[in-house]
Amino acid sequence: MLPVEEMYGESLEASTDTVNGRIYLTQYRIIIVDRVGTAIATIPLLTVDSIETRDILILQINCKNGRVFKVTAENSEVACEWFKKLMQKTCSQRSVNDVFAWRFAKFAKQNLKQHSSCWLKLHGSCSDIESSASDDFERLGFSPDHWRISDANANFELCETYPKTVIVPKGLTDDELRAASEGRFLNRFPAVVWRCKEKETVLLRSSQPRVGLFSYRYPQDERILECVRNALPEGQSSSTLLIIDARSYTAAFANRAKGGGFESAEYYRQTEVQFMGLPNIHNIRYSFNQLRSLLSGPHDQATFLQSLQTTQWLHYVTSLIDAAQQCVAALIDDGRSVLVHCSDGWDRTTQIVSLAKLIADPYYRTIAGFMCLIRREWIDFGHKFGDRTGVRNADPNERSPVFLQWLDCVYQLQHQFPTAFQFTRTFLTKLAQHCYSGMFGTFLWNSLSERRKANRTSDEETLSVWCYLNERNPQFVNVVYEEPRKSMRRLRPAIGVEHIVLWNDLYMGPAVEQRINAPENAQNSILMGLGASQHSEADRCSLNRTHSAESLSNIDAAMCQSTCNQPHGGSYAPPHALSTRSSLSTDVEPRLDENDQSASVSTLKQYQRGRNPHIARELDADGLTKMVDVFQDKARRKINEYEKKIRNLEQRLSNMEKERKRYTSGLSADLSPQNASRSLGDESSESGPRSFDSTLSSISMIDKDDASDISEGSKGWMVDGASQNCMSCQQPFLINNRRHHCRNCGKLFCGTCTSFTYHRVQDSKGEQARVCVECYSSMSRAAGANPVMLNSSAPLPTPTAHNHTPTHKSPSQPPAFFIGSANGQTVFG
Repeated sequence: MLPVEEMYGESLEASTDTVNGRIYLTQYRIIIVDRVGTAIATIPLLTVDSIETRDILILQINCKNGRVFKVTAENSEVACEWFKKLMQKTCSQRSVNDVFAWRFAKFAKQNLKQHSSCWLKLHGSCSDIESSASDDFERLGFSPDHWRISDANANFELCETYPKTVIVPKGLTDDELRAASEGRFLNRFPAVVWRCKEKETVLLRSSQPRVGLFSYRYPQDERILECVRNALPEGQSSSTLLIIDARSYTAAFANRAKGGGFESAEYYRQTEVQFMGLPNIHNIRYSFNQLRSLLSGPHDQATFLQSLQTTQWLHYVTSLIDAAQQCVAALIDDGRSVLVHCSDGWDRTTQIVSLAKLIADPYYRTIAGFMCLIRREWIDFGHKFGDRTGVRNADPNERSPVFLQWLDCVYQLQHQFPTAFQFTRTFLTKLAQHCYSGMFGTFLWNSLSERRKANRTSDEETLSVWCYLNERNPQFVNVVYEEPRKSMRRLRPAIGVEHIVLWNDLYMGPAVEQRINAPENAQNSILMGLGASQHSEADRCSLNRTHSAESLSNIDAAMCQSTCNQPHGGSYAPPHALSTRSSLSTDVEPRLDENDQSASVSTLKQYQRGRNPHIARELDADGLTKMVDVFQDKARRKINEYEKKIRNLEQRLSNMEKERKRYTSGLSADLSPQNASRSLGDESSESGPRSFDSTLSSISMIDKDDASDISEGSKGWMVDGASQNCMSCQQPFLINNRRHHCRNCGKLFCGTCTSFTYHRVQDSKGEQARVCVECYSSMSRAAGANPVMLNSSAPLPTPTAHNHTPTHKSPSQPPAFFIGSANGQTVFG
């Protein structure tokens, strides 16, 4: 039984104990769990580059993404047996149809028919779709007077490694295009892939020309570049066309012996050739292997940077960014069209072209644009993913991390401009991992024509990696992304090794994986109570530091019996069994005695058997270890806090608006002719009618501070905290809905329910006091005919003894009605 949740279509094939833990083998991946249950590594089978034996018992698994894992067998027989098993599953030649992607797609589709998935966002076609040249033609504003979309390669008859439709000069017919394709290696003729709207220059890509030792000429190939120059606006058509050759001059000249070469200024008029000197696939592979050995092996801290420079990996990344910068500068600054090629036109050419488009066009820095960029430039234009990633394990010389190097360049741009990209670093890391994982079918073939042939012989279709990596998954969306301003549409990255950083998230992996190669650290961490988490302690269940080691063992034993079967929210649900008071602070660490340590280790050995929820929470929904982006996590927490404050303010504003409308509607009714005497009382002719603002102010500004005028407890006076809601309308008391005391009954009400006032005489002084609706009603009934609500500015009308007609009298005269009060007498009428 696997210690984690199985993926769709995955099942256990073999497992065995190791010295430091346990290893599992499935159709999809290798899972390594340490003995104390604090570390886990998941390695897709297609990600394994090679397996080596160290000493007699140690197996070293070298991965294509730069990571290395070491497993120590219990004896030599187990080591030999598992070396053969792993070599057969990972390093032997295979067919594309044997890849796990087909099995995963079949079971995933069956599962999705019954209930929706929490992490695969399927909409429309779940398989990979081909890009269309018409999308770029419209978005980039190509003029139909100078450019057109050609479908001469609809059946891949013109070029097997090109897309079906390409953008070419309008003055070039399909027949001329077929003739021109003969002048380029592998028929990869110059095709337009991008246009600068401001300067109307274009970016083209192709393979090397068929010059050979005898300098052959192909007039139709020369005509393509002439048509490109003529398509420029007047004044720019006379400028030279820049040809960027990704090779060095020596390598380009040597290719003439193979029938290739480079453009001659004598034949290709008004052109300039620049040689970039970028490394070929063999140099890239060697540099990457050196980097992997450096990061996985022991190294001296004093000489680490020197050893890192010796690998040349960072230097190659810098050179690639520099070549793309020169390409963009020619297009935008100099107003010259650019043609990029290398030898075959599908490795270094693709790197330069796609990186230049990423720097110059902000659309490709969005998630949707980045998908289109990879589909168009890498997949449709025939980068040999099948050979470069080693899907078939056919020819090791064809294997090279070309796409991985380009992703590293994107990572450097994202590091320098964190707000310019809509996707996160986790998005890039996951993309690099699934380029080799074999879970999806996006990167399994060498060209579109090869994929079409495979689909004809297969009844099933694989899923696209973009079903997982898309903007619907919040962990892949950059929360600090800013829409580019017109002046900031183009990136200007700093070029130099000193500005390049090591992509640790990919090449070294998270801490939970690194502990596989250092089991003694993992065991010490669990004994000291640190656990397996690579995340912040705020996201984890805490262990009480005052608990004894025996209690810790009991808790671990209880966790070993639990399972984690259901994914939740895109990852596996964390256990909620532990809820103690203290956090995982390391300020005070209790030291366990030797007997307690032995007891804990014996209990924690049970982690390697059955499901382990503590380990399962370290995996993402795709079955690989989680990538933790501290910057994004902090930004999301800040944004959530601000959004919560905004919602609270909006709620308070809404309540205030409702309160204002309630006051307005109430006063409008009171100001009607039939209620004028009731609502405002008799105003003196000198003062005139009171304004709305003054009336609202006189009602709302009297608050609980006036309670000192009445002794507490005399009429059932209630303290402020006795109720959180109005005792009449039950509305909660808020900052815009304050509590008020009724000066007659002493209860708590809101401002609306205490909008009436009455006149009272206290300490030989007359004043207006706030009263609730119920008390006012009772006063009205007691007052008899024509009761009125008086305010401080109105004289007191009192009825006569005969007909109860209101008349004016001075306040010094005795009132008509007296309502008992503790501190004085209340008059009404």
